[in-house]
Amino acid sequence: MTVAKKRCLREGTSGAPRLTRRLCFLSALGALVLTGCSNSADDATPSDHLSAEGQLLVDDAARAGASDEQLGELREYGLTGEVSFEVVRGAVARATECFEDAGLTYFVEQDNSGAGVPYMYYGWSAGAGQTDDQGRDLGDACNFGESAFIEAAFQQQASSQAIRDTAFLRFREELVRCLRAYGAVILDEPTKDEVLQASRDLAASGATTGLECMPPD
Repeated sequence: MTVAKKRCLREGTSGAPRLTRRLCFLSALGALVLTGCSNSADDATPSDHLSAEGQLLVDDAARAGASDEQLGELREYGLTGEVSFEVVRGAVARATECFEDAGLTYFVEQDNSGAGVPYMYYGWSAGAGQTDDQGRDLGDACNFGESAFIEAAFQQQASSQAIRDTAFLRFREELVRCLRAYGAVILDEPTKDEVLQASRDLAASGATTGLECMPPD
């Protein structure tokens, strides 16, 4: 099995356990989370009332089966615009306890690489006597229920985005060299969006997998 670092897991070789990591889901959740809190400094000021956008986030998580604990964490995020990594670590601990109770095979570790925003790296596969589909569904229920939404909130909050923006500037020259080595035509000082688009264009042309020249996350 090949893992695309900090992005989606790829299918492995025949016979390898199929691990499901919700990194793809976290990326997809980005737009949803950003509706709960914008990136402006004013939005990080605590409020006595949950914003309409924050309530929408809580409601969406509730529909996805989020636990009372995760919903409480999301409400706090909706009030303050911030969530600590300690909260994320606790949420993932609940998810892995759920994996254990469901009889799944799983792993979990903390990763501090990339742009400097830590994240919990974990995955799961079907346990003894379970089909792949059963393992996927059980793991999804644990992940959505306990941690997926608050993980996405942590990764998309303004302070995390600021760290990524700083890291991008540090790596930009290297990324430009990488893209040009594969044939991309790109400015000397592109924006992050321009780097991402150039990488997607290379992947679409078959020149790369799309992961070789990606900004750190």
